[in-house]
Amino acid sequence: VETLWLVGNMIWMSSELFFFKQTQPAFSDLPWSTSPLFLTLPQDYDRGVALARAVLLASLAALVLFFVGCSVGVLDLQKSFPRESLATSSEGLIFGFLPAACYKQLFIAPWIVKDLCWTAEMGWGVFLFGVVVLVLGADCVRRFRCSVFVVELLWFCGNAVWAYSELYREDSSFAPRGVAALMLSLGVGAAVMGIAGARSEGRCVDEQTALI
Repeated sequence: VETLWLVGNMIWMSSELFFFKQTQPAFSDLPWSTSPLFLTLPQDYDRGVALARAVLLASLAALVLFFVGCSVGVLDLQKSFPRESLATSSEGLIFGFLPAACYKQLFIAPWIVKDLCWTAEMGWGVFLFGVVVLVLGADCVRRFRCSVFVVELLWFCGNAVWAYSELYREDSSFAPRGVAALMLSLGVGAAVMGIAGARSEGRCVDEQTALI
């Protein structure tokens, strides 16, 4: 699910970079070019977005099927997460039935729906599901008090400001985009500091399967 979600976003962002001409006022004074990388027809961007939607829908369908399978007993929610994460987890079940490892990733479902609404420029959908994502992110910070959730919350907030600038202000000025970039940069900084702190304290979990 996460891989499909990331691939869908990659296709969507690449379509904007390669095929979409930015004409909003926010981009007029930038010191770099915002022209598409390729000289193409307008429908090329539409095809890219349609492919991104298809991949995002596939990821959402896979997630729904997973939870349906768990609800009818075909799959076991408890056994669907790495044994190490359950065995070493001290948080117990969230709401009495959700493993903590599952709750920590639950934001992905409303995020995918938010992205689908964004590709269709449905501002109300982006707002509604964006709020759900922010609430889940803030609750994870409250529950688990871990730097990774602070990083995620900064990412969520930066994405929300970005969506607001694009859908509600039509990028009439660059200021909201600048605020979004600042939040995302703070998230990167917090991630680097968290990784450095974990390594210095010996809290990094060794990889289970080496890439090479």
